[in-house]
Amino acid sequence: MSKEGEFTHTLEFKVPFLNSKQATIACKSLNPDPILKPNELEVSYVNENEVLIIKFTGSSDRVIRVAANNVIENLKTVIECFEVFD
Repeated sequence: MSKEGEFTHTLEFKVPFLNSKQATIACKSLNPDPILKPNELEVSYVNENEVLIIKFTGSSDRVIRVAANNVIENLKTVIECFEVFD
């Protein structure tokens, strides 16, 4: 494992949506969740038109895997809401 605060691992998701409105809503919905261990992980959310870009930078692949699984579950909920309410 790397020294505390040293981010040597990255993962990036690019999630396409039907339109930029959905990508913006997903970005705003996911972004407020605080990082529990900011010395081990950083997550950024950016939407570019209809694509949501989620970038994980962390101290280990395990830290990123756990965070990515959590974000995927939250993203699934956002998409299910679009199916029901949009």
